[in-house]
Amino acid sequence: MLKVSLALVLLAALAAGPPALASSPVLLALGHRGLIPTATYSLPKTSAAFLTFATSPDQATDGSFPQQDVVSTIELTTPEILAGQWSSVSKLEPGTYYAVIQAVPDSSQCTLPDASTDPSCASGYSNVLQLVVPDPPTRYRADATVQRFAGSVALHFAASPLGREQPYRVCYLTRARARRCLFGTLAGTDWTNAAGVGDTIRASNRGLATSTTFTWYVAGKVVARKHAWG
Repeated sequence: MLKVSLALVLLAALAAGPPALASSPVLLALGHRGLIPTATYSLPKTSAAFLTFATSPDQATDGSFPQQDVVSTIELTTPEILAGQWSSVSKLEPGTYYAVIQAVPDSSQCTLPDASTDPSCASGYSNVLQLVVPDPPTRYRADATVQRFAGSVALHFAASPLGREQPYRVCYLTRARARRCLFGTLAGTDWTNAAGVGDTIRASNRGLATSTTFTWYVAGKVVARKHAWG
């Protein structure tokens, strides 16, 4: 009789199957508005969630990104978890990134009577998605100011925003119609700085015509023109 009872218990355990496991969170899409990253996701019955951006898709065995690759980790607010969408309050430098979400299930909703986890709850790490943030458009400004006391023309050139060094040249014709070019570099370091960067070089006013047109080039393209009257 005892053997029969034990057999029935074992059969019941096998029929019940393994304890229910929670489902993985789902990262649905990544996007950006300019340099502002956005994300949509599915996080059912989640009490806390963390969105992480990294420079590599490599993951540890638990699904996390190696710390040396992590750019930022954001703890989602309760309204963001419930809404299924997030928009950053800070800008992300142009580049290629990878993102993953870690979800912590809400124990008050997800723990079943047998101590297993409700499979409809999100837990652990999501799938990984790629986000490419392109360089924002750069606006160029130029000015040519005759400085008679110095015997030169100050050629000021500025760009906004600019996150990398940008060589440029400015060309003009002399009174004798000879073409001259001067070269400079904008020391851009921050794509998020709306003030931008500037550089000034000087051209001798010796041999200039009464009215001279200065033309600025970046990567072989004309980006600005200014006239100076001597």
